[in-house]
Amino acid sequence: MPTEVQTKRLAWSMECYMIAGAFLLFFMINLLTLKNPRIHNPYRYESMKTAFQREIQIIERIRQKEHSLSLIIALFFLLLPQSLMFYTRVFFLLSKEEEGGLGCSVPELGFAQGTIGVIAFGVGVLLGRYLLEHYGTKKMFWIMSIPLTLSPALYMLMAQNPLTGNMLAISVMCLLAQLFFGFGLNICRPFVHYISGERYRNTIGYLYIPMIAGVMLVPMAMSGWLCQILNYKLFFILNASTAIVAWVILLAFKIRTKLLSDENSN
Repeated sequence: MPTEVQTKRLAWSMECYMIAGAFLLFFMINLLTLKNPRIHNPYRYESMKTAFQREIQIIERIRQKEHSLSLIIALFFLLLPQSLMFYTRVFFLLSKEEEGGLGCSVPELGFAQGTIGVIAFGVGVLLGRYLLEHYGTKKMFWIMSIPLTLSPALYMLMAQNPLTGNMLAISVMCLLAQLFFGFGLNICRPFVHYISGERYRNTIGYLYIPMIAGVMLVPMAMSGWLCQILNYKLFFILNASTAIVAWVILLAFKIRTKLLSDENSN
């Protein structure tokens, strides 16, 4: 086996061990600091019937709230660029060059998208949350909305100018795309707060909120079909173009004004 391959495998193994150790450390910290869920989580042991009735009441409350439908539609288009590329970007990096992809190996994908990308996403989420809390929706609305919708443009650039074998450039592009995604994702917080109240007040993992996951589901499902009809170049051009649609919807529905009116009323 060539020395270069052995070195790459050793580096990949060491990286996995380090990440596993970091997660183990986080687990131990949570184990020692978190409160007992049996005492502090009254919903943990409720019956299925009670849980279902509670969710129905929440849905009914959302329907009765003013502007809820326009906000959900706007949230759908705001997340549309990210929804379309959510899974497709992985296949694009893995696909062979003759198929329009970048021909990355699994370890290279793991490094660029998994290690570099995940770190950048986490930094973006934390930075965006801090700025949103300190400066509010009024100042941060477009500063966050635009990066959230623009990160697919980086994949469009990679599809138009293949970076096959250039791991530095691929890693930088993945870093920027994930940083934009994590940073911009915080703008979903005012939408969720307006519609769901204080239910998800302390949530950091916005993608796990049912309303956000729900509006992303259909574009995610359609992305594979669109890739089969189009090639990667055309797909990412279409993907990046949806950002313009999102901006028009946000302006036409006066979403920023509606979210600010909710903040002022609280």
